[in-house]
Amino acid sequence: MSLLSTRLRNIAVFIYVLLFLLALNLYFNMNYSWEGITLIVRIYIYIFSFYLVFTFSSINIDLFENMYRERFGPPGEQILFLEARVVPLLIIYLVIIVFTLIAGVHRPEWPWAPRNRGAKRALFNLVVYSLFLLFVLKLRRDPFVTIPLFLGMCVVYFYLDMAVDSLAMGGAIFHILMIGKFIIFFFFLFVEFFARRNPLKLLATAVVISVAAYLLSLAAYRIIFVTSQDLSYQKRESGLQLLRLGFTSPLADLKKQVVQNPDQEFFRTLLLFAREYRVDMDFSEEEWESLLFSGSAGMADLISEHVMNRNLQLSYERLLAFALEKS
Repeated sequence: MSLLSTRLRNIAVFIYVLLFLLALNLYFNMNYSWEGITLIVRIYIYIFSFYLVFTFSSINIDLFENMYRERFGPPGEQILFLEARVVPLLIIYLVIIVFTLIAGVHRPEWPWAPRNRGAKRALFNLVVYSLFLLFVLKLRRDPFVTIPLFLGMCVVYFYLDMAVDSLAMGGAIFHILMIGKFIIFFFFLFVEFFARRNPLKLLATAVVISVAAYLLSLAAYRIIFVTSQDLSYQKRESGLQLLRLGFTSPLADLKKQVVQNPDQEFFRTLLLFAREYRVDMDFSEEEWESLLFSGSAGMADLISEHVMNRNLQLSYERLLAFALEKS
């Protein structure tokens, strides 16, 4: 029996409870609008994740290295690393994905649209917090040292994540902070296996893999944007993400999308990017008029503010009819 299966067997009850709660949450979200079950499941995911990390943190890598080398040969150390450190985090990540899908099952854009972006980000940060907990537990120090250390690491990472989120546009600082988040993750993921032998190799490996992972994420957004159908949720969100990362090329396609499918928040976001990148929203008069009378009073206010200094010819009768309709 492998080390992984032994550890998972020890927490089988927690896994069964998690599966039951996820199924219950799915049932309630499909039939009711009560948020209580979702909150309970979210809290339990935190408890399950930390207990899973605690279970795997008791593994003494040194005791199992020779056994895995004898059993699997030269790749034994890498297999041990995957079983003891990567798989627990992967389980937590998959649980979060399933929970996020269940939480947004009633949304029209499901499964692509998250239910709540802030809650989604906080849940995915749980993977990093679990990694911090694993690192702190492996120190085997007094709780008066480890607890403040763990909380301090979580707080620092939380504010780093908030700083990245607060930057509206891609730029040098944005990219550095994003790569910094990757470096933190991979540094603490590899620290137990590299630090004993070559700390410089640990840092260099974390930096190289972080840069590669960040470039791959940029490429993934680009591929999704290029291959997605026009007017699709995937094209809109991947395009907005590329704009945030500093690429202006999606603006042309997104401008067409907002004309064909007017949405106030979407248009407001496009205006923000256009102003920051100093790109003119060069809609035709017909397109401006179509957006103005797209049906939302808030959208009309937004359009009016933007075209105030433009020589846009509008029918008085249509303006009056629209005002009466929305009054």
